[in-house]
Amino acid sequence: PGRLPYERNHFGRPSVDDITQTFVKPTLGGVLAWRFVLVMKENMKSFLLILIIFMIQGFDAQAQVRDQVIKEIRVRGNSYTETSLIQGQSGLYEGQRLGSEDAGRAIRNLFKMGLFGDVKIFVDSDVVGGVAVEIVVIEYPQLGTVKFDGNKALKDKKLKRELGFIKAQMIKPQQMKRATNKLVELYKDKGFLLAKVEVEPESYDDDGYIPLTFTIDEGRKVNLKKIRFHGDDEFKNSQLRKQMKETKQDGWWFGGGKYKEEDYEIDKESLLAFYRQNGYREADVVSDSLSYGPNKRDMY
Repeated sequence: PGRLPYERNHFGRPSVDDITQTFVKPTLGGVLAWRFVLVMKENMKSFLLILIIFMIQGFDAQAQVRDQVIKEIRVRGNSYTETSLIQGQSGLYEGQRLGSEDAGRAIRNLFKMGLFGDVKIFVDSDVVGGVAVEIVVIEYPQLGTVKFDGNKALKDKKLKRELGFIKAQMIKPQQMKRATNKLVELYKDKGFLLAKVEVEPESYDDDGYIPLTFTIDEGRKVNLKKIRFHGDDEFKNSQLRKQMKETKQDGWWFGGGKYKEEDYEIDKESLLAFYRQNGYREADVVSDSLSYGPNKRDMY
């Protein structure tokens, strides 16, 4: 009751159309729903047709642009790089027929110069007899003044000499990162093993340069308080410490307390050489560790 009748097909089963009808009640809501489905089907066909037409037109437009001759090459965004240099390095030239891979090749050529953080190419087809190619670049900034904040143990002059920066040189993000690492290593060499350095570029100055400020947290100078050995029954700790020529524990009146990672690695090899000279040819340093005291000044 409430369903439209349907006929069975020659297989003895209801047809697809009949099955569809069995779910549509002969009510106003059911009739409207069925019409809605039919309208959606028709609209979907129209939508797909329109989409295909737009895609074809888009492909045709791209093909037309690619087939056009370059009438003009414009450059924007450069301040210290010569326009003629950018045009020449791009590999594009007026009178050239613009191919499908020319823009991508030009961008790669310009990035190889190492002067730009970003490169984009646009094609203006509103030009009589061809197209205009517009190259837009973002240059790496030029370095202004270099300042340091928080340094007490090391003077500005020494830090600047370590970095080797020159005013007006091009400065990249990678160079700023390497500069912070250099300063951290310099502090480590001086015993400030917990030193931290950050760099922050400032706004452009009146000359169009970017000043840099390095913020330094020196921390406390670390003293190598004690060197301990575990797992050795043949030699005294004092004998083993003597084999470490550069890594010295705090010797009170006799100095010491030095630690440098590079020297420490060399001293470990010297320690193993001492064992092998005394017949322990399979000797090895199984593990080693560094720890700090509560005051972050003493290291063990």
